[in-house]
Amino acid sequence: MSEIHEPNEPVARTRRRYRPRVSTSRGYRLTPRFSDEELDAIRDAAEAADMTLTGFCALAALAVARRQFAAAPSGPSRDELADLQRQLFAARVAVNRVGVNLNQAVAELNTTGAAPVWLKQAVARSVRAVEELDVVVSLIHRQLA
Repeated sequence: MSEIHEPNEPVARTRRRYRPRVSTSRGYRLTPRFSDEELDAIRDAAEAADMTLTGFCALAALAVARRQFAAAPSGPSRDELADLQRQLFAARVAVNRVGVNLNQAVAELNTTGAAPVWLKQAVARSVRAVEELDVVVSLIHRQLA
């Protein structure tokens, strides 16, 4: 029998929600370990979701494993992510401009016949930076799509 509550009357919760049960029993148990700070953050999130600590951890682990990410209420908004994406594109352009400088170094190499000592390292750093920026921009693009 359900209780009737007035609209503004606080409802006392006696038990926390558990994750949904499955028809077959779960035969495996994991025992993750957390630092004090990590446990506090997980406990706060579980309480905010009105779940038990273990139920929350189980659902979170399954969501990540199944790639079923829910938007975090305190996470960045779509507009903030779009702004970040624009900034990353601008940073990518700046890194590509480094390539112009490297071209100048190559022109010197062709003129003098001697490569600057830093040329190989600069090329490698530039390539890595552009690749890393491309990965981040792609991740953000997939989140926005």
